[in-house]
Amino acid sequence: MLPAGITVGTASDRAEVKTLLAACKLPTEDIGRDALFMVARRREQLCGVAGVEPFGAAGLLRSVAVHPAWRRKGIAFALCDAVMHDARQRGMRRLFLLTTDADRFFAKLGFTVTERAAVPAELRATAQFRELCPQSAIAMTRDL
Repeated sequence: MLPAGITVGTASDRAEVKTLLAACKLPTEDIGRDALFMVARRREQLCGVAGVEPFGAAGLLRSVAVHPAWRRKGIAFALCDAVMHDARQRGMRRLFLLTTDADRFFAKLGFTVTERAAVPAELRATAQFRELCPQSAIAMTRDL
């Protein structure tokens, strides 16, 4: 069961999700029709989003963003918990991510720093790893 206000994103959410990600300076170019997202809404306003790209037993956690007016209210934690629960339900056993400035946040969720070379090749082949996130981005992982 998802926390109140958090739902699985739908195709009708895509434009609004991309707008929020762009406002938070996160990449949107590689978000496809099959992207899996959780969205947080308060009334009708989109306050946050978190997504995962599945690769069998592994997944790429991505696009965790909260509108500035809704930060520091636990929304990012709730979204990440929902995404991790959903990933487990879909058979994923480990998540990876890249971050340039949120490593402390993700460490609170149980993620640890890992070498890029330790990330499965199919994840390293994504646009996130190849071109959208700088080489200086920190790679992190967490077992589910």
